[in-house]
Amino acid sequence: MRYRCASGPSLRDCAFLADDGAVTRVVAMRATPPGSPTPLEVVVRLEGDLVDLWRSPGGRLFAVDTDGVLWRSDGAWGTEAGRWAQQGLDLQPAGLVGAGEDLVVVWGARRSDGTALIRGFDGEAVRALPGPAFVPTALDLSAGLVAVGARGQLAAFDGQSWDEREAGRADLLCVDASEGLVVGAADGTVWVSDGDVLAPRFVLPGPVRAVARWRGAVWAGAGEHGLFRDGVQVRADRRCTRLEAHDELLVGCDDVICSSPDGERFPAGGRGAVEALLRARR
Repeated sequence: MRYRCASGPSLRDCAFLADDGAVTRVVAMRATPPGSPTPLEVVVRLEGDLVDLWRSPGGRLFAVDTDGVLWRSDGAWGTEAGRWAQQGLDLQPAGLVGAGEDLVVVWGARRSDGTALIRGFDGEAVRALPGPAFVPTALDLSAGLVAVGARGQLAAFDGQSWDEREAGRADLLCVDASEGLVVGAADGTVWVSDGDVLAPRFVLPGPVRAVARWRGAVWAGAGEHGLFRDGVQVRADRRCTRLEAHDELLVGCDDVICSSPDGERFPAGGRGAVEALLRARR
């Protein structure tokens, strides 16, 4: 079982996708009441060809599938699949990101000709948003719309038009614009802005799958190569592919989900939990 797209404030309150190669499931984990025999409750919520997932600060789940359907739960954690609302989209989704339950953005390409498209959900309806000239590989909403793409493509939306520039020539895989710009590339380079200047800060031993600013440091995940803080490896055993900075740093890995309250401790959970839950349901 491979995990991806972890989202939420901490290990004790998050959701992610679990993929066994045939079915992709939305999985939720949350802390159980004191005295419970297990510290975490693990719940499978939705199954399908799911592309990406985002958990809102209020606990509502949003997911998008390969058919171009935006799924949203009817409340915190959702219920079974039939209780999820569905919204059709006119694109082939590549990813999803949110800034609130009234601002969820899906990006991808038009099926007929591959034109880049961005669609925003405002809590009630989906509307078209202007997109860059390229199909983004990642998008950030921390400070307006910022998109990255193949061959160093980088663009920021100023409310009227996209301002495009480049960050090297390698494919860009992830971006965080919460406190200045941090961009991760397929060649291992992490680019960081200093004022208006975006420059290489450090190089990791593999493709940069996730970046985040948290507690004054630049954090980066390089998959099987581990988790890094300001270019220095912090954990070799955390195959990091997703980061979200909240009060705690949520670290999504291939095999576990973990979070850190202080940048030193990284308790993990979820290893084997989905398989155990599915066996119990048979």
